[in-house]
Amino acid sequence: MRAGAGAETQKTPSEHAQETVASPPDPSRPASPGPLMQLLAPMVRAWSHRLAGRPLRERMRLLPIGAAVALAAIFLVSVTLGVLDPRSLTRIQRDYYPALRAGQDMRETLTDLQNALQNAAATQDANRLSEMDSLSSAFLAAAAESRAHSDNGARAEAMGYMPCDVCHPEVNSL
Repeated sequence: MRAGAGAETQKTPSEHAQETVASPPDPSRPASPGPLMQLLAPMVRAWSHRLAGRPLRERMRLLPIGAAVALAAIFLVSVTLGVLDPRSLTRIQRDYYPALRAGQDMRETLTDLQNALQNAAATQDANRLSEMDSLSSAFLAAAAESRAHSDNGARAEAMGYMPCDVCHPEVNSL
């Protein structure tokens, strides 16, 4: 050993701090293991210790058993989700889609009602009020359908009772 070799390997505190900041984290140790990893780590260690003393032939025979267990777990998860999914599908068909369709119908009817009102005002024709009355009835029917399929009853009820100037001209006189 040379006498100067030890002096070359010693580093100043600032050089050591730069190395620790610049060095990448150790990949063998995760920063913080998640709850799943904390749950699985003891089981993996236990199986590792069990299999460590067994011959290769015996360990290879366990592979199909492990695959069968994994397949059974996948099958159970699929069946469980399959049982829950029809309920969701039924709710979508029974509640959400009709409410969505009613909302689209209400927007279309409201646009038609606005156009009819503008045409009646432009032509100053009182006979077009019957067209607006039928559109008003269609809008209220769509609102009733939307209330029937709503999951927020208070909001749906408020939507059905809001009078508009076209449908109820007496509101302006109040």
